[in-house]
Amino acid sequence: MTVATARVEAARQHLHEAQARKRERIAEVREQLRLAEAGRGPKPNLGLFSFDETKGKEVSRARQRLARSEQALTAAQAAAGEKDLPTKRCRGGSKEPRSVRRQVRRNVTDPDSRLMSAADGGAVQGYNAQLAVASDGLVLVPELVQDANDLHQFQPMSTAAVQAALLVHQARCDEQCPSPGGCCITSAASLAEGRGQEASTRGCGQSACPCVQDWIGVLLLDNGYCTNENLTAPGPDRLIATGNSRDLPRPGEDLGLLPSDADARTRMTHRLASIDGATLYKRRAATVEPVNGHLKDRTGLRRFSRRGLAACQAELDFAALVLNLRKVLSLTPDERAAALTA
Repeated sequence: MTVATARVEAARQHLHEAQARKRERIAEVREQLRLAEAGRGPKPNLGLFSFDETKGKEVSRARQRLARSEQALTAAQAAAGEKDLPTKRCRGGSKEPRSVRRQVRRNVTDPDSRLMSAADGGAVQGYNAQLAVASDGLVLVPELVQDANDLHQFQPMSTAAVQAALLVHQARCDEQCPSPGGCCITSAASLAEGRGQEASTRGCGQSACPCVQDWIGVLLLDNGYCTNENLTAPGPDRLIATGNSRDLPRPGEDLGLLPSDADARTRMTHRLASIDGATLYKRRAATVEPVNGHLKDRTGLRRFSRRGLAACQAELDFAALVLNLRKVLSLTPDERAAALTA
């Protein structure tokens, strides 16, 4: 019981510290807003930021930790003070007080789903939807996963995007691209398999060949994918944010000389600070975010109608297919003829 009491005290102290940090952050944001209104600085990007010190991911997690610690302390006190608690005979003949049995939470309507972090710092029961979107807004790969974060999704999604681009190119290109590696998409596939870049990104060089349009140039990803493994993994070139938008360097900001022994994260930060890198990364907000917004607000796909990973994946596939068809049907006849197979 002494250990459980100590954990409650530590969790309560952690909550106080998290709220203090939130109050400091609120004061910083208000000062930035005041300077912006006075014309002495840029307006901060608030996003989903709340000025309530009781809200936020860090505060919410600290509160959940305190609740779990208090629950464990209550169970320990009950076990120590009541020897005749109702018991349940477990397999093998052993008895365990109900108050101290481990509580396992299960979703009885969709066992495949998992708890996912919500934007307000809480949690929702669902799936993690991954989308690979082309620069023209077409969804190349819609994928549902059970992981609560995106750290392990970069490599499978980049490989799937390369394969999808290869299928598009094979349907569109009437020219006989030299092989091996003569086609730019083939080069992308080689990169995804770790064989290195084997050919020029100019494709077969024929003016009528859509190699250049089909080439996966640079992948743009948010900081949820930022790990050293993802930054250095084989595959197409990429720009991965190394922090939240407010933490990223401003375009053209002087970060000093890049050390020769700099790690992958530092190199990426310097690249994002360059004018070219910052300009290119801005395209992410105009590429994938409108698709996310369309699926959620226009299509209404904030909640799946079916249950189970396979059924929800089919629902996401169907929504992405409808979105792609609507984009194709909105093209002019000339644009449609150029985009579709001859």
